[in-house]
Amino acid sequence: MPTRRVLFAAVTLILLASLMILPGAGPRAETSLKAGIGYDFLSQQYFLDSVISEGADTILADWSLKTNYLDDLKGMLSARHRPFGDERLDLSGRWEQTADFLRLTLSEFSRIDFSGRRLYLASEYEIRSRVRGSPSGFGDDYWRAHAQARYSQRLTDRLDWRTQVRGEYTNFTAGSATSYDHSRLSGKMGLEALFGSFSTAQVDLFVARRNVSANSDLSYTSFGIEGYLWWLIGASHLDVSGRLERKDYSAAFNEDDYMFAQLSTILRLRLGGSWMVKSEADLELLDYAAAEAVVAGYRRVRLLAMIGAERDNVSLLAGPQIEHLAQDRATLGGTEDYFETGGKIAVEVFHLDLMFLTLESTTGWRNHLDDGGFWSDFLFERLSLVGNVHLPLNLTWDIFFSAEWEWHERESDNSRLYLLSTSLTRSL
Repeated sequence: MPTRRVLFAAVTLILLASLMILPGAGPRAETSLKAGIGYDFLSQQYFLDSVISEGADTILADWSLKTNYLDDLKGMLSARHRPFGDERLDLSGRWEQTADFLRLTLSEFSRIDFSGRRLYLASEYEIRSRVRGSPSGFGDDYWRAHAQARYSQRLTDRLDWRTQVRGEYTNFTAGSATSYDHSRLSGKMGLEALFGSFSTAQVDLFVARRNVSANSDLSYTSFGIEGYLWWLIGASHLDVSGRLERKDYSAAFNEDDYMFAQLSTILRLRLGGSWMVKSEADLELLDYAAAEAVVAGYRRVRLLAMIGAERDNVSLLAGPQIEHLAQDRATLGGTEDYFETGGKIAVEVFHLDLMFLTLESTTGWRNHLDDGGFWSDFLFERLSLVGNVHLPLNLTWDIFFSAEWEWHERESDNSRLYLLSTSLTRSL
């Protein structure tokens, strides 16, 4: 273990140093180095009804069962080199270390332009290695590599044709029932239309094949079509995306095979002055080809309507939200059909080159429609914070925080979930 740790650290430092000393291809060459610390945390806590405290063991009134899935403080070092000062060639490396793990990521991106055609090439190599304790067999140690080529050609002044090929491979040092070595090859081909005022529309056909040599039942082929529309109307905009996918696993009797369809729309409409409205609609359909023992297909619909105002780079929106899930019945259980109602508040702060912060809070009630006594209705609160803030002394603070509380009619089902990922880095 010590030998592997020293070798891993030495290779990482050499590779990062190499990025820093690569010669520039001209006076516009750019080289940067960042260092910092980060913290990742994920936990879930279940509470038992205080009725369990009957008898002499009154201490059980305050008893709770808590599970921490992730609790890591890490150091980070990254380097980036752009010999031409643009996208023609971009090389980067990143090293992260916690008390238990080392992670190294090396990536390359390049762009080649010629006669109205453009070729993008990208690759990445990642290693994660445990440096303290014994591997658990759940994907502690692995290496992963992927490469991608994307080609685009201008057909007319407003229409581009493009195609993409991507290959990737993941190798686990210690395999387990949840981590298998696998490879994946995918491709897509489609058109992109450009309109005035930066509006754009895209449509692509895609196909992918994953191979898992140790368990062929997990191998699959998927194919489908996806599209995207971004339409600007003055200061307003419409965002529409959709995807239709068929996934066929290699297991017998169509096990786990499914058809998935998804459609999402976001409309942000200016009303004049600082006032605006925002609406969102999401539709998902999942249909399995054969009856499944535990999982089941479903139809889910979510609708949101908000009104608010924006002033001095700060916006505040609020409004009602509903969600409905209709689930097929699995062979070993019932359904989790529900109807959810609530309200959402969103605050966004945006200052160019200074900060971006988004805070959202959703409060509501979930009513289970066909629970068979297994599910209980509950009140919920969902809170999220996403931010990027530039500070003095070339410091940058990034944060992603998410929390969810559920208060059930059956108190033993109450739960809490916390997720935090944050970092403070300095450009050197």
